[in-house]
Amino acid sequence: QNILKEVSDYVRTRYSIVTLSLQQIIETHKDFKDLLILISLLDCHNIPRILLEAYSNSVVIDNFIYHLKKYCFITHELSPSSIFTFSMHLSTQEISLNYLIKTLPLEKSSPQLESIINTLDNYITGAIEQEDFLKMKLLISHCEKLLTHGHLLSNITIASIQGTLGCMYYYLSDYN
Repeated sequence: QNILKEVSDYVRTRYSIVTLSLQQIIETHKDFKDLLILISLLDCHNIPRILLEAYSNSVVIDNFIYHLKKYCFITHELSPSSIFTFSMHLSTQEISLNYLIKTLPLEKSSPQLESIINTLDNYITGAIEQEDFLKMKLLISHCEKLLTHGHLLSNITIASIQGTLGCMYYYLSDYN
């Protein structure tokens, strides 16, 4: 930021632009903070809307997605079948997670984080019980990405996600 200021009068870095947008999104609605945490922990591609609806109601999710579009957080929307998904740029997602970790009390096994992860785990378990192979295919990359954030997850949560991931691999005949 200082180098940019010396070279020109432009002091906005990607980080400051994204964090300013995050602040405005968080101030819009009380549930947006948790939804931002959720999408920041997942794979940045093909985030299913119905996963967000497992955490909050569809009106809040409509408003949330509207604000993500408004601040250019969504790079791509897709509805390959009956499941609406959206994607974010990887660096935007990483900046979002870093900002949220710094500004919120997101520590290993925090109640807020555990609530978000439990919602995700319950949704995945429901997809497995319903033998919904399309949902399972979408959720595998999200579970794998979630497990890369082990520094934020309790050992019990990690084991639970690994177990559901193993079940999805089994149902989808991915034995590697």
